[in-house]
Amino acid sequence: MSQFQPGQVWTYNTRPGEEASRLVICKVEWDLYQGFMVHVFLNNVQVKNRHVAGGIAHEVPHMPFTEEALKNSVIEKIAEGTPLPNYEASYKSWRRAFEEGDAGAWPVTVAECLDGMEQAIASG
Repeated sequence: MSQFQPGQVWTYNTRPGEEASRLVICKVEWDLYQGFMVHVFLNNVQVKNRHVAGGIAHEVPHMPFTEEALKNSVIEKIAEGTPLPNYEASYKSWRRAFEEGDAGAWPVTVAECLDGMEQAIASG
């Protein structure tokens, strides 16, 4: 059983300037190859994204992590039983790609993933 459960809110090792960001556990599922995959919602981030109004995304509705990567990111659980944010549409899109072998769970920290996301958006 995973230490992470839907509705938990955690502080994590953020990027500079995003110290107020929190992650919400939305879903936890088991995969034979990746183990527990933990799906999170992030708020109070500043992801550069030319595709959104103002050029900065302040939320990421869905990011899947390996349990180990998330353990290396989180600091403190600050709430449980929190209503889940609206992550389902992004999750369903990821799930389709996962089932086709085109997606997985991030094996890096949340901060590293956000940096990678910004780089991918900038180059795409």
